[in-house]
Amino acid sequence: MISLACNSSAPKPAPDHKAAQPDDDEQAPAKPECKPNCDVSCGVDDGCGAKCGCAAGTECREEVCVDPSCGPCRPNERCESGTCKCVPDCDGRACLADGCGGECECPPDVVINAQGQAVPRDQCKDECEAAGWSCGTLCGKDCGACSKGQACDLGSCECVPHCDGSSCSDGCGGSCDCAAGTVCNLVQACVAPNACKDSCSSSGYTCGSMCGEACGACGDGQACLDGQCREGVSCLDCGLQLRLLERRIISGKIARVVIAVELDTTKASASPRLIDLRIGSDRVVELVKAEAGPALLETGKDLFQDETTKQRWQQKPDKNYQVLAYSLAGTARVSGGRVMTLTFDLAEKGPVRFSVQRRTQTFAPLDADSPLQASQYDEALVVSL
Repeated sequence: MISLACNSSAPKPAPDHKAAQPDDDEQAPAKPECKPNCDVSCGVDDGCGAKCGCAAGTECREEVCVDPSCGPCRPNERCESGTCKCVPDCDGRACLADGCGGECECPPDVVINAQGQAVPRDQCKDECEAAGWSCGTLCGKDCGACSKGQACDLGSCECVPHCDGSSCSDGCGGSCDCAAGTVCNLVQACVAPNACKDSCSSSGYTCGSMCGEACGACGDGQACLDGQCREGVSCLDCGLQLRLLERRIISGKIARVVIAVELDTTKASASPRLIDLRIGSDRVVELVKAEAGPALLETGKDLFQDETTKQRWQQKPDKNYQVLAYSLAGTARVSGGRVMTLTFDLAEKGPVRFSVQRRTQTFAPLDADSPLQASQYDEALVVSL
């Protein structure tokens, strides 16, 4: 990151309206140092008259720092010898999945409770059936196993993407690269180009690709799903929705996604005073920036800032992100419009699905939360190439 000193404004006049002059033996006050503000971008103005830079060994592409030998890697990977390799994450995740298909070491006499927290064994009272766990180990007790092709995540069996070059589907709603020399046909099989008889027109595709032929691209705020451009929103008829604002693609991978959280008060009987969101995805993503929107700022509210990380979010043990919008003093209800804007980094080629996790007390008070819970606000926003 580049750091330069900014010039401060001229000194203000002295109270007697005469220009303040330092004594010959007295040095003028030091000018305050300008602190660059680069957030998560590169190649943009840092606020101090310079450009935001990248770490050694990486270069700036489309305002994203990328290792040129690998292209963009996923947030839990690093580039080694030209290949993105998964890096286990066990920081604060004792006994939990390490993000690379393994599990983090569990200290003696420590177990996982239903909330995914590591606690002393004698304090863990949760039961598999009561907690809704169908797999994994809860409070040291076996809750069952998942079938082939699935992995256990906090008591639930989740699909595990699989790519071997023979199919352009990962089996979990995402996509894969075909093996070299092959292309993807309508039934998601990777075949030789001369054996691929489908086309954009015969398949009805207006975006994406078919048998190696480019079928078109979608405009801003749209996503290509099954060859069709669709509005980039999570749901059309609900009071809380996710909207795609920006999708940045580098080296054939989705590198950055910017999403807005929007509130439609015409579809709810009451507006909230507090909004407590849990936002997750079906891929590995990293929330790198959160900004309050006009709907919050106009009512004197802002996003909660974590005292430890100084970020405007917290990542929970299940890897979902909690973003809290509130005001300590204000009791005004949030008006309709854009509540917040969230920027995520990722490096998936296939579709990624973002969604607000369904849970009670997403809104407060109760008269605002009840109608929300009756809607489909947890439908996914799909972002694809």
